[in-house]
Amino acid sequence: MRKEGERPHSNGLLPSLHGLLSLLGLRRTTGACSLPLRCAMPTKYAHTNLIAKDWKRLSVFYQDVFDCTPVPPERDLGGEWLDRATGLVRAHIRGIHLRLPGYGAAGPTLEIFEYGSMPSRPEVKPNTPGFSHIAFAVDEIETTVEKILAHGGSAVGVLTVRDYPGVGVLTFQYVTDPEGNMIEVQSWAKSGS
Repeated sequence: MRKEGERPHSNGLLPSLHGLLSLLGLRRTTGACSLPLRCAMPTKYAHTNLIAKDWKRLSVFYQDVFDCTPVPPERDLGGEWLDRATGLVRAHIRGIHLRLPGYGAAGPTLEIFEYGSMPSRPEVKPNTPGFSHIAFAVDEIETTVEKILAHGGSAVGVLTVRDYPGVGVLTFQYVTDPEGNMIEVQSWAKSGS
């Protein structure tokens, strides 16, 4: 007798893919997806990679200033597989993932890596094409900026307040970490009008 989820096969013993998925606690999806397992998880933001000159120093900065927490293990990566993945020759990476604050144990991370060999970094301005900055929502911008400066960061602009009708009042400032990577610290409030 055939069990639910099984299809008849030449030997009558092999379960169908649907039956295997059920046994594993996974569901088969329908619609545009052709591979059920690839469609079982929705898209989710995972991490942002930041290449550092000194990954340990930069990691301490983000832990001390923004309460990011290390996600072990520290990485020490290299080999032919990494060369294939990066398109580099003899790539070697060291670094760590830091859990970003505010999203719990499964939230996204800031991946701080240092390569054994790196080109010089071009100067990045707020209007440089490509990824420009990361942003942290904080309660007290002035206090956070003071912490950033005390930990080797720099101010890019000045504290700015802007009322966006129908959205709220944004208070923000652009700063950099000790290696010149741009950060926006921001706080939103309801509009007074």
